[in-house]
Amino acid sequence: IFECIKNEPLKISKKIGPNAASLLEGLLCKDPTVRLGTNGIHEILAHPFFSDIDWVAVERREVIPPYIPKVKNDLDIKYIDYDLIEDDMDNTIHDRSILTRTEKEVRYIKNFSYVSNIIQEQSTEFDTVETK
Repeated sequence: IFECIKNEPLKISKKIGPNAASLLEGLLCKDPTVRLGTNGIHEILAHPFFSDIDWVAVERREVIPPYIPKVKNDLDIKYIDYDLIEDDMDNTIHDRSILTRTEKEVRYIKNFSYVSNIIQEQSTEFDTVETK
């Protein structure tokens, strides 16, 4: 999966509308320098896909969600696909030693453009973890 994410072109179903497709293409752009949101969240909020959303009303919690799932508590996962929960991680993680490292130890994973701000603040020098 990692190799596909890095190297394969994004394939979007023709059933997806043009604004949704444009949003996905922007968010999943492989080049982080031109990815939607690189210059701030305002880029994402101003995207045509969200043109009908009043972000000020959302922030004030004045917007009623169209659907509110009925959950028992914060840990209720009944709406999550069982296959995702039970998926074998061997299909996605090639370097199993990454699983035993703490987030502080894994400060930077080569070939990924995102690094948590919290991790960046903890260290000015990144340790590199090679991925296959």
